[in-house]
Amino acid sequence: MSLYSPPKFRLFGNTSTLLRGVSYLLRHWFLLFILVVMVSPTSPYVLVWYSYTSTNGKPTVYDCTYIGGRGVETNTHFGSCPFINIINHDE
Repeated sequence: MSLYSPPKFRLFGNTSTLLRGVSYLLRHWFLLFILVVMVSPTSPYVLVWYSYTSTNGKPTVYDCTYIGGRGVETNTHFGSCPFINIINHDE
């Protein structure tokens, strides 16, 4: 024989379980962020160094080297190198 449990209390129990799970995930947000960056085909990269070619004393083409979740990437930009670049590895 089981005890009677009103539906309202079951709802509170399920809600508290859900909130505890969300709280656990929020406590470990940094590890989840690292996991998403490593798995995602599109991730942010930070500028490490750059070199440029000048025409008539004005820099025109930049070779930008970035470091991110999947290692070191080198891209060519016309104009300037952004400090943070979102790179898609599927293209």
